[in-house]
Amino acid sequence: MNNLLPYLKTKSPSGESKTFRLTQTKYTIGRVPENDIALPEEDGVISRIEHCCLEKKNGQWHLTDNSTNGTIVQHEQEQFQLQDLPNQEYIIDTEDKIIIHNWELEYIDPHKTNSVVMNIPKTPFVFNVSESRLYGIKQGIRHNIYLTENQEKTMVFMANQKLAQGKDHICNYKELNKAIWNHDNATNHQGLMDTIQEIRDIFEKNKGKREGIVNRRGRGYFLTIDCEP
Repeated sequence: MNNLLPYLKTKSPSGESKTFRLTQTKYTIGRVPENDIALPEEDGVISRIEHCCLEKKNGQWHLTDNSTNGTIVQHEQEQFQLQDLPNQEYIIDTEDKIIIHNWELEYIDPHKTNSVVMNIPKTPFVFNVSESRLYGIKQGIRHNIYLTENQEKTMVFMANQKLAQGKDHICNYKELNKAIWNHDNATNHQGLMDTIQEIRDIFEKNKGKREGIVNRRGRGYFLTIDCEP
């Protein structure tokens, strides 16, 4: 069954290759042997303990940088620093290469499901309804953004309405309250305002400015980001 598992193919500065089958759910990567995957070098550029971490969450492998000198990811023909991404975290894809100083680690998933080709979003965020996920878009690459249960319910409802009703469709307070708390009446207006504010804060944190949800005073809110079924 091991040949069904994804693996890392490491290449040392001298050109020596080694394969690590990903049988655990978390791996620390660093300079000394105490790490799950050790990358020895004498320059002191790679952090001793947990330069970066590879962890499986919800069926996907997340790479997180914890270092001083950074971790580079090469996705197809594009390279970028993990330190430039929100939370310094990236959901890794098959054939992506992790570059740490003079070491190269290639992630291979031999049984990856092919993805449906999607239109390139025009906004810095996209919400996928079927996945119930908000993605930030940086350099053409999607990065999953964590949402709480109420934030997710809000985004699912508003995205569905936008897809069904068209651009700038306003979701009123009553229907939003019902979508989140299953209230027939708009009895939790403050809770709704708090949830909307939390989502706006997420947009600001991940893009440096508030965008994504617009308020129409006395009427409700609408989404300005791209949405997918």
